[in-house]
Amino acid sequence: MFKDFLRSIFLVDLAKGLWLTLKYTPQPAFTFQYPSERRQVAPRFRGVLRLQVEPGTGAQTCIVCDQCAKACPDDLISLGGIARPASRSSA
Repeated sequence: MFKDFLRSIFLVDLAKGLWLTLKYTPQPAFTFQYPSERRQVAPRFRGVLRLQVEPGTGAQTCIVCDQCAKACPDDLISLGGIARPASRSSA
């Protein structure tokens, strides 16, 4: 009882929490002054990759453009595709 009273007066738990927070405080943050300074990107970065969308159905289709293979940093992706003539529906 007396021990709890002293802990509440001297705010021991608050001091422990503050010490824990300060102990794990990260290194000072750095800021890029965008757009004059740009963040360095990976040498194989090719931008945001998006799949082609079919106009009628909205389904995403791979057109074997090889952009994902070029953007893969570990060269894990390789593609092979077959060119098919576009099917035309008779109207």
